Amino acid sequence: MRTGTKIILGASGLVALLLVAAVALCVYHVISFSLGQRHLATGHAKMHQEQYEAAIDDYTRALQCSIGKTLRSYALANRGVCRARSTKGLKDEAVDDLTAALRLDDRLGYVYLERGTIRTSQGDEAAAWDDYSRAVAVDPNASTALFYRGMISARRKQWSAAIVDFSEAIRANPNAAEIYVHRALAYDQMNDVGGAHASFDAAIQISAKNVIAYLERGKFFARRHDLTRAIEDFSRALAIAADASNVRHARAHAFAANGQWPEAIADWSEILRLNSRDEHALEKRGRAYSWTGEADRALVDLSELIRITQSGRAYELRGQAFVRAGRYQEAIADYTVASRQGGKSGIPVKTLAWLLATCPEPSVRRGEEAVKEATEACLKNNWSDWNRVDTLAAAYAEVGDFEQAAKYQEQALATPNLHEEQRKELEDRLALYRAGIPYRDLPKPP
Repeated sequence: MRTGTKIILGASGLVALLLVAAVALCVYHVISFSLGQRHLATGHAKMHQEQYEAAIDDYTRALQCSIGKTLRSYALANRGVCRARSTKGLKDEAVDDLTAALRLDDRLGYVYLERGTIRTSQGDEAAAWDDYSRAVAVDPNASTALFYRGMISARRKQWSAAIVDFSEAIRANPNAAEIYVHRALAYDQMNDVGGAHASFDAAIQISAKNVIAYLERGKFFARRHDLTRAIEDFSRALAIAADASNVRHARAHAFAANGQWPEAIADWSEILRLNSRDEHALEKRGRAYSWTGEADRALVDLSELIRITQSGRAYELRGQAFVRAGRYQEAIADYTVASRQGGKSGIPVKTLAWLLATCPEPSVRRGEEAVKEATEACLKNNWSDWNRVDTLAAAYAEVGDFEQAAKYQEQALATPNLHEEQRKELEDRLALYRAGIPYRDLPKPP
């Protein structure tokens, strides 16, 4: 009945109203679920087309729908993947999505893998290690997670642990040549030559056109001074990828170490044909020309290196070429620029002080200046570089102070782990100083 504006429902009317509401809610959920499924499907398609920003929008719309726990976890996971791979690089947001997905379903191994990959890129290897381990716990055959965990161990120089994970990854995915290569590198670090060689061979057997496998096996041979086999592997790699400059650099080094200078120069020339500003190739070819007596070509390359880099190292290297060409004043000019820039080539070369102390041309030698320059060099290095101390000894010999010369030469000789050839040179100079004779650095034949 009606009382004023109020409607009083009986029991049957209330039940009917509740039924209508329940039906409406059910219809809403059905429609919302269907709409969410469509957004998921569209997002999935766009993700596979690498339209990540558009896919993110679709997954966000799906998450606004009533799609249930399972589909929600997938929508969050896929949105996280897209956020990580989008041009905006939304890695923190991606981690948030992946973490939310795992709260809904902690058995999503691929989500742990994805989150671990992001954390690796962010430099948080401890968290990444944990994620890869959880992925493996979900699926012991998760070869990618095993491989990535092995890579973390390798970066930590935990070679035994790396080998275990690489081997497990190979068990799960025996046709992944890349994993064999990294296991070979780990075996090499453990000085397990047989294991390394076998693993490299397996990688090449699986993938006969694998440039990286040939490159790394070639380096493996080169480290053991088996230059013939190293060059063969580098050549095989170049037959597959002729423009691979890293391989051609490696072969050029092997040719040079094997005394095959024309072949080394040819490789560096090919690199420079493809990239005329390749600093490493300019340096190496310039030094090779210098060593083989082609001074003009050496100076062209090293002058170009100076033009590109304006580095102290480049001036030092051209100074060395001038010395080998007997153009001492030009060498002094380059060495002086290098010294002002604080440049050191990083190798035990003799530069300004050495030239002023030992030059065979009397008009070039300036002993007092050589002592000053060499002393400053030793102080800068806290007297830890035998090469600089050896130079100071030669400078003192040039000014006639053979007692000091012998003292510093003995100090240089006390350096541990000198190569036999270096030790012999230092001993020969010490004998000269004890006899009251200064050292003259005569040009050496190519």
